[in-house]
Amino acid sequence: MENAFQAVRNGMSQRVAAAAFNIPRRTLRNHLTSGSTEKCMGRKSVLTVEQEQSLVQRIKRFSDVGMPVTVSMLESYAYRFCEKINCNCIQQ
Repeated sequence: MENAFQAVRNGMSQRVAAAAFNIPRRTLRNHLTSGSTEKCMGRKSVLTVEQEQSLVQRIKRFSDVGMPVTVSMLESYAYRFCEKINCNCIQQ
């Protein structure tokens, strides 16, 4: 991706660069538009990496005390966690 990105910046057409580096033309165009060559999938996370790690550690504590976590418990706990940290992911 980085090589294709630089090739276009140096004057190669997007179509030729996409074919030469075996990258879908739309993908190359999206990266050129954003100005970033980082690969990212899905939506941006609402929580920071530190917040996610904190939530994971709290959930793992349930397992450590022998309390299996169900999906509904996980949803409820994640919601309360977001309330506690005043996360903007909670829709009113």
